Amino acid sequence: MVAEHEIHLWSSGIFKPEAILRALYRKLSPDEREKAARFRFDRDRNAYIVARGLLRSILSHYVGIEPEQLQFTYGPKGKPALRGSHLYFNASHSKDLAVYALSLEPQLGIDVEYIRPITTLEAIAKQFFSAVEYDDLLTLNTSQRCEGFFNCWTRKEAYVKAIGDGLYAPLHEFQVTVKPDQPASFVTIQGDQTLAARWSLFDLKLGEQYSGAIAVYGRGWHLEERSVAVIGL
Repeated sequence: MVAEHEIHLWSSGIFKPEAILRALYRKLSPDEREKAARFRFDRDRNAYIVARGLLRSILSHYVGIEPEQLQFTYGPKGKPALRGSHLYFNASHSKDLAVYALSLEPQLGIDVEYIRPITTLEAIAKQFFSAVEYDDLLTLNTSQRCEGFFNCWTRKEAYVKAIGDGLYAPLHEFQVTVKPDQPASFVTIQGDQTLAARWSLFDLKLGEQYSGAIAVYGRGWHLEERSVAVIGL
């Protein structure tokens, strides 16, 4: 059960033993099984099966409906929601990690990225970050710049997923903190500090190899971690 002003965070490795992979496959809907079959490489197919099967297993744990019977609706720009429920969720996965956030607030987004060197890091930041974010990134030394980049990227992605705009949102029209010594927060949204103050932003502690963030509308949220062990995985 998710209480008011609670966000439940679930995380799990993607690569599972064959027996668990088969069990998660059985939880998928027919259209999800068809999508899985279209993946060219086993690694990508299995990652999709696990990420989607875990999502269904987690949601089933809350709403008491069999995983394969859950139905989803999709917003105008593709944001998923659970049909007939006031429980909202968002999901992300990168490399060997899947993360899920659940709350009673529909404007909820989560993002995770595997931290790796990017040779065009500054060029990407200049294209997608706000001018202040880009300048803040360049003040960091080389050893911190990659961390700062993924801090900014996951925080921005979590927000655009929360508002349901996906790839359509102009990432430079809002500003988040970038530097590793700064707490995660919104600075401005569309140039407005008052609007930014209405939102909450959380860094996720997912190990040294991953950067993650949750964005949610409102203040006073409490983040609680959950283990997939309670759903038998």
